Amino acid sequence: MKNKLEKLQRRISEQEQFEAHILAMINNHEEFFWSVDNDYNFVITNDFFVKTFFNTYHINIKPGMNSLEILSPELLRFWKPKYDAALKGENVKFEFSETIAGVRHYYEVALAPVYSGNIIKGVSALSRDITKRRQAEENLLKTKDRLSKIILAANDGNWDWDLVSNEVIFDDRYFEMAGYTAGEFPNRLEEFQSRVHPDDIDSVMDMAQKYLDGKINHYKTEFRFKKKNGEWLWVYARGLIVERDENGMPLRFVGTHTDITERKKTEEALKDSMELFRTTLYSIGD
Repeated sequence: MKNKLEKLQRRISEQEQFEAHILAMINNHEEFFWSVDNDYNFVITNDFFVKTFFNTYHINIKPGMNSLEILSPELLRFWKPKYDAALKGENVKFEFSETIAGVRHYYEVALAPVYSGNIIKGVSALSRDITKRRQAEENLLKTKDRLSKIILAANDGNWDWDLVSNEVIFDDRYFEMAGYTAGEFPNRLEEFQSRVHPDDIDSVMDMAQKYLDGKINHYKTEFRFKKKNGEWLWVYARGLIVERDENGMPLRFVGTHTDITERKKTEEALKDSMELFRTTLYSIGD
């Protein structure tokens, strides 16, 4: 009898230690963890969820509190069907938004049934704040929209550089400007680099790297690009970072190339005329 009691006590102690470790783990995340039973009563909540819920709704959540009774009619209509779906065995994923201290926050949520054997005993929930991601997506859409308007307004060649794979997509106009047929050379960065004038390639790539590293605010440069017939096309290049990863590192770099050959010829002719003018003046003076 004594041995059985000791084993039971040891089992209870092990169970308590296990639960303490689980609770410590879920409290060590800036993500929202909670669970409810079949009657929608809170069973487990992590500290981050409790704190954020209080800051948002001014309600201090405690185990045993009914998760639906504390909601407004609007929130009740939103949340109850989702809990019910999970209680029927579905894995439910969705997004929602809420205003906290005057700032709109966006969240993604995953609800899953809690099983004991084959019987559903409640619902577990995991949620995270995706506000920064949503803002980044919205900024990306705005940037793409601005760039699209710029591209449509100009008869430029367009490029789209995937900084992870080094693939560079060139549109038809890009090829045509230099006398190539669409798709005549592969969509690779090195194909572009091989056609830039040897005296310009270092400055072109250095300018791009400085922009990608955040050392300059704009990517704008001029260089010579070899046409299919071997002649040199003067190009004015502009570009924008339109996609970054979760750490802020650039993923996509897109832009335009404008043919400025005639402008360069005019500048060169003007330079020659000024030089001739100065030479003539010196000759008269002599």
